[in-house]
Amino acid sequence: MSGSYDKTVKVWDASSLSLRRELRGHSRYVLAVAISGNGALIASGGGDKTIRIWDSKTGQEIATLVGHTNDIESLCFLHGGRYLVSSSEDKTLRVWDLQTRQQVAQVFAFSGGGGTDYLVARQDGRFYATPGAESLVKAKVGGRTEAVSAEFKTRRFSEDGISIIR
Repeated sequence: MSGSYDKTVKVWDASSLSLRRELRGHSRYVLAVAISGNGALIASGGGDKTIRIWDSKTGQEIATLVGHTNDIESLCFLHGGRYLVSSSEDKTLRVWDLQTRQQVAQVFAFSGGGGTDYLVARQDGRFYATPGAESLVKAKVGGRTEAVSAEFKTRRFSEDGISIIR
């Protein structure tokens, strides 16, 4: 798969290197694409600040997720495709429940000491803060914001995707 400045997601046949399908729906360029672990869903995001969820077999759009305020730069499915994590130039990382199509968590990254610190989300639901004693990661869950020192680098979401486990 590839995202394109022509506002499409292109799905390629890996063996023949031929174009299998073009997914249309974004109003601006597509910067990020991901496929769920079971291959059933495709997620895309980019310059229109929306995330589109597609059925990989039919190419039909299933959902549009809205919340970011700037370009979406990366996407990652978690827990077998139940959750999607998105990151954006708005300096947030958001966790979406794809069954309810609602945002269930939002993580903020702050830079300090002359550089930008990043967060990485893994398929197992853990996320990491890059090293930097000055950096703070703030997680907004259920309406409250919790500050977490970056020296505790590993965090993960509970199985329901709602709580952060220390």
